[in-house]
Amino acid sequence: KADLLVTCGLTTQWTVDPIIRVFDIRQTSRPVSALPFHAGPCMVKYHPLFSSTCVVASQDGTFQTLDVAGLTFSPKLHNAGSNTVTRFDISSSGQTLVFGDATGVVAQWSDRIDGCLNTHSIETEMPPACPSPSAHPEESASVP
Repeated sequence: KADLLVTCGLTTQWTVDPIIRVFDIRQTSRPVSALPFHAGPCMVKYHPLFSSTCVVASQDGTFQTLDVAGLTFSPKLHNAGSNTVTRFDISSSGQTLVFGDATGVVAQWSDRIDGCLNTHSIETEMPPACPSPSAHPEESASVP
């Protein structure tokens, strides 16, 4: 995170580049490493709790963790069970991944049943209900 930049994207022919590139921004503009992700990486995000871990996701919902320090992928591929994934994010607690697809479906992925979204959550305080507007006699009178 501090000095490493992880990228994925398209080739010059507008196809998904199957390579994830890791750059050290203190050095030259050439990548430190190029790692293949055969599912076609479209999104990459750093894990909020582990400074050297990224999650890489493809449009078909396939995702995998990447250790940027060791430049290795976790051995297991996962699938979010969504159609064409267009959005992806990690909760601030790091316990939940969320995938949004082209049809508007949001898939939540967690390693536990009650995954925490925000470690600093507090219950939402709702404002008091407003009384319904009453008819004012002076407003309902006809104008001459």
